[in-house]
Amino acid sequence: MRLSKRERVLIFTAAVTVTAYITMQFIIFPMYNLTGVLSEEYDALAMEMRRTEIKLDNEPGIILSRMKAEEKFNIINISYPVNISNEKISGILTELCRESGFNSILSLSVSPQKRPADEDTGAFYEVEVTASLNGDYNSVRNLISVLGQTDNIKISRLSLSVRPESDYEFYSSNISNITVSFEFTVMDFSGFFGV
Repeated sequence: MRLSKRERVLIFTAAVTVTAYITMQFIIFPMYNLTGVLSEEYDALAMEMRRTEIKLDNEPGIILSRMKAEEKFNIINISYPVNISNEKISGILTELCRESGFNSILSLSVSPQKRPADEDTGAFYEVEVTASLNGDYNSVRNLISVLGQTDNIKISRLSLSVRPESDYEFYSSNISNITVSFEFTVMDFSGFFGV
């Protein structure tokens, strides 16, 4: 049985159509999609390579910035004690009060509660310390003068009890009981590094 010319043309057209469909569906479209994916990956890798080149170009500046940051941290670390105990805080303030010339330290209490020193950073916290002291005006001036030179200890409240003996000698000896509330700022090492 022989195929007519018309049947041969139809079979040939069908074969070409099926071949074209298979070629398009299983070769050209997948290659086109793969080319798009590979092009996106290439662009991402090229951008990453450019970022890395910029970092390498800026490496000396980054190293210098890191060294400056470490120096600044070390300076802050000197000014602010790191995670010290309440006993050490009590000892530091006791010594500070004695050096300021107070006759006696009647009481000194350290609050166990820690408060953030600044809401913007968790690197510091404050401990409130209340001291009841016996001294005169000069010892209060000495204490204020010494605290003016420190970064981590501030007076939050100060109250004086004056002996009513003489108004004339007020500035020298009439002050007897002095209550001072200190804010002692401590560096929280774990908060500084976000741990």
